[in-house]
Amino acid sequence: MQVIKIGDRRYLVDDQGFLKEFAHWEKEFAVHCGRKAKQRISQLTDKHWDLIDGLRAYFLESGRLPLVRHFCSEMQVKQRVLYELFPEGPYFGIAKIAGIPQQPIDPNH
Repeated sequence: MQVIKIGDRRYLVDDQGFLKEFAHWEKEFAVHCGRKAKQRISQLTDKHWDLIDGLRAYFLESGRLPLVRHFCSEMQVKQRVLYELFPEGPYFGIAKIAGIPQQPIDPNH
């Protein structure tokens, strides 16, 4: 585990940069994660924020991540666009930026 300092705030993250506590997320954390080298997102647009907010709402309600195709359908976005907006993909990209703690992979989900 490590601590990321952004301004006067500190965020506890795991070894892959996922926030450890969902409730500690703030927009500044999302902006910081988006700018990291692998993400290459210089600015989070309204479309980015819509998807981030949608994923956070889903996780808050269900306690898990949705299947990508279901999330895209619900958010009315094509998978190709999701990958264009979040170059690291839905798991390491949008989930990390949205402050969702790293989830175990469920092969049945």
